[in-house]
Amino acid sequence: MRHDDSYHVAVVGTDVFFCSSAENKVYCVDAAAASIKWVAYTNAPARLAPTVAGGKVYVGADDGNVYCLDAADGSEVWKLNAAPEGKRVSGQGSVTSLWPVRTGVVVDGGTAYFGAGLYGNKGLYLYAVAAADGSPVWTNSSYAGDVSGANITPQGYLLASAAEIIMPSGRTMPAVFDRATGAFTCKLGLGRSGPNGGSYAVLAGSRLYNGVNAVTAYDYLAQYQDKWGNWHYGPVVWSWGKTQHVVVDGTTVYMVTDTDIFAIQEDQCDDAAGTATGFDTISDANWALCAWRTQGVNVPDALILAGGTLFAGGAGMVSAYNAATGAEI
Repeated sequence: MRHDDSYHVAVVGTDVFFCSSAENKVYCVDAAAASIKWVAYTNAPARLAPTVAGGKVYVGADDGNVYCLDAADGSEVWKLNAAPEGKRVSGQGSVTSLWPVRTGVVVDGGTAYFGAGLYGNKGLYLYAVAAADGSPVWTNSSYAGDVSGANITPQGYLLASAAEIIMPSGRTMPAVFDRATGAFTCKLGLGRSGPNGGSYAVLAGSRLYNGVNAVTAYDYLAQYQDKWGNWHYGPVVWSWGKTQHVVVDGTTVYMVTDTDIFAIQEDQCDDAAGTATGFDTISDANWALCAWRTQGVNVPDALILAGGTLFAGGAGMVSAYNAATGAEI
C-alpha cells in the first residue's frame, strides 16, 4: 500500500482539504489566498483524502476513529470509535489501533459508510451511520469469518452504487456488500494477470475497474461458472498489463503506465489487450486500436480527468495532456 507517497486532497471551491499522516492533522487551505484556514487533529495518521459533503468533512484515521468536522472551521461535529476495543499496535512508524479506518468515508443519501480493521482473525467491520450525527444504521462484523470472504483487507476508497458498497482490499480483489443491509455479497475473482488488487477502484455502470500493474475490468454483478462447475461473481471483461491507473469517461478509457499514457474506446479494450500481461506481447496492430498513445512519459502514480484535460503525476512531476489528442499541454 502506497498511501503516503503524497497527500490526497479534496477540493470545494477554493478550499483544499487534506490529511497529513506525518503530523496526525487535517488541513483546510484557502488556495486563492495561499493560507491555512484551519487545522484539526487525529490521534494517529489519517492516510486517505477527507470526504466533503453537506458542509462537513469526514475523515477516517489509524486510531480507529471516524471524525466529522465542520467544513467552515474544523470544529468537531461528532466522532465515532469504529474499533471494538482499545488494543494498539506499532506499524508504519506510529502507534495505531488494531482496527484502523483505511477505507475513507463514502457519504451519499444522508448515510456515511466506512470500514475498519486489517487482520481477519482479529475481526473486520463495515459500518453505515447517519452522516448528520453518526448514529448507527447497520454494522457488518461477520464478513471476516465468511469462507467466501476470506482474505479481505479493507484498504482503499470505498465505492457506492445504487445498491452496493464496493470495498478495495489491499493486495487482493475487491469485495461487494449490499448497501441496504451491509450483507456480504461476493469477492471478485482474479484478473488475468493474477491477484493485483490495489487500494483504489473505479466504478462506471456495471463495470468495476481495479488493479495495480494490470488494470482489470469486471462485470462485477454478473455470474460465471468455472471449469469445476462452481459459480462466481465478476467475470473479467478485459485486463491490460502494466497499467497503473484508469479513468473512465463515458465510453472512453484512459490509462497510464510507467512509460505511456493512452486513450481507447471501451469496446476496443479486449481486442487490444487480449490476454496480454505485458507490452512485449501487444503488437503495433493492437496499439493501433487506441484513439491515441503518448510515449516516453514518467507519470504513473496518479491520473485525473478535469474538463478536457488529463493530469498525470509521478515522482516530483505533474503533467497535463489534451484528453482528445494526448498532446502534452
